Amino acid sequence: MGIVKVTNSMDYQSVITNLREKIFRELIPIVNGNYYHLDNPYHINIGDNLIWEGEKQFLKHVPYKNLGNSSSASWRWPEIKNGDVILLHGGGNFGDLYRGAQDFRLEVIKRYSDNRIVMFPQSVWYDDMSLVEKDAEIMYRHKDLTLCLRDLPSYEFMKAHFPKCRLLLMPDMAFCILDSFLQRFRGKENGKELFLRRLDKELLDTHTEIPESMEVRDWPTVESYDLSVRVVNGLIKLGNISNKIPMASSALMKTGDLIADTIMRPTLVKKGCRFLAPYSRIITTRLHVLILSVLLHKPVEYIDNCSGKLSAYADTWLTNLESVKKFI
Repeated sequence: MGIVKVTNSMDYQSVITNLREKIFRELIPIVNGNYYHLDNPYHINIGDNLIWEGEKQFLKHVPYKNLGNSSSASWRWPEIKNGDVILLHGGGNFGDLYRGAQDFRLEVIKRYSDNRIVMFPQSVWYDDMSLVEKDAEIMYRHKDLTLCLRDLPSYEFMKAHFPKCRLLLMPDMAFCILDSFLQRFRGKENGKELFLRRLDKELLDTHTEIPESMEVRDWPTVESYDLSVRVVNGLIKLGNISNKIPMASSALMKTGDLIADTIMRPTLVKKGCRFLAPYSRIITTRLHVLILSVLLHKPVEYIDNCSGKLSAYADTWLTNLESVKKFI
């Protein structure tokens, strides 16, 4: 399975480089044709946009053409050529925690049974185990499907319950974000301390006692909605409303996809980096605050969400970083 270890427990850059090289080494050969990049996150979660940014940087190393970027809402289900590849955005929505995302994934797998499909690394969570067999049966019918899992518990779950699927254990795609970009936000600490407390359904309420010295925040886009996200989703909504006028609908969707890719995602990624840059100590309940802290060379403590994905990820890939530890 190739779990990456580093010898220097405080060497952030060795961890980042080794994880990035593992992704390049094992995933580049799998993307063997021109591709569509689907299920991209046109929403306010900066963490999902960090994943998308990493996927975009990874795909610059793939010697094939990007045929289109789309969210689940803007994808129009066209016929595509044999030999074209479908890439599905990674994250933490495989299972039933966010069932709408899983339903879209399953529909893509059903409709494009003759095209290679690669799912970027996901965490897995099912509350309703009756859905597992149903999902597995759909995936088994596909001729060329690769599912990447981003932590060992997810990988072991899939091995046990989806044994006929091709599985890869792979780091989160945010580790492919360029060092030249991240360097701008490193070394900017000013002594501030952050307790990142997520405000959505994934929060596991353990009544944690928060140190008085710490600012309590969530991602800034959760606290104040980003204009670029509003514009993108407004265009997609208008495109769906005007679907009886195909040319207008298509133009609105394509404009939404373009703005999401060229303005929204870069804006949210920069906001996330600028947000974390000043903090010298970080405690987080969000996985991508943990990951971005490592990418920015910051010590970080974590508290699990409802699915345990922070511990699962840290225990899989970050055990030799003494600066990454569970908050007690």
